[in-house]
Amino acid sequence: TELSCSTLLDLARGAERYPRTTELITLFDPLLIHGRCPKTGELLFDVALRERRLVVRWFMTEGQLAYGGPSAGPAVWNEEGGFTVDVAIECSLVPLGLSMAAIPFPLMRWRCSLNRAGRTTIDCIESGEPAFPTVAGAVFNVAQFRKLLVDGFRVQFE
Repeated sequence: TELSCSTLLDLARGAERYPRTTELITLFDPLLIHGRCPKTGELLFDVALRERRLVVRWFMTEGQLAYGGPSAGPAVWNEEGGFTVDVAIECSLVPLGLSMAAIPFPLMRWRCSLNRAGRTTIDCIESGEPAFPTVAGAVFNVAQFRKLLVDGFRVQFE
C-alpha cells in the first residue's frame, strides 16, 4: 500500500519559530530525498520539496514499513538488530529565491545504518559530477572535495 501526504509550507509562520531552519529550506528548490534498499534498489520512501509544497511518500504492508516494487516486502531489522537504507539527495540552490538562477548540486548518495541500541551511522557512498565545475572550482578544489566525501565522510549519532 502506498501512502502519501502533501502540504504547503507556511514559511512566514515557520520563520517566527524556526528562523534559521526556514531560511535554509528556502535556499533549496527542488529538494528531493529518496530512500532505497541497498540490495535491491526498491524504494522505501521519498520526500520532495518543490515551490514550498512538501510531499512525503512511503509504503506499508501488513502494518509495517515496506519497500515498494515487485517484492513489496516489509523493511525489517536484520539478525544483528540493524537496518540499512541508501538515501539519495538531489537539490538545487536558489540564491535570493530566484528560480531562474537555480544552481543544481551534484547527486549525493548516503548509506544510513541504524541499530536498535540507538546508533546511526551515515557514510557518503557517491558524489556526482557538479553541473558547473568551473564556477565551483573558483571557490574550492571540486575533485578533492568529492574524493573526501566518498573516501572518508562519516557521521555517527548515539
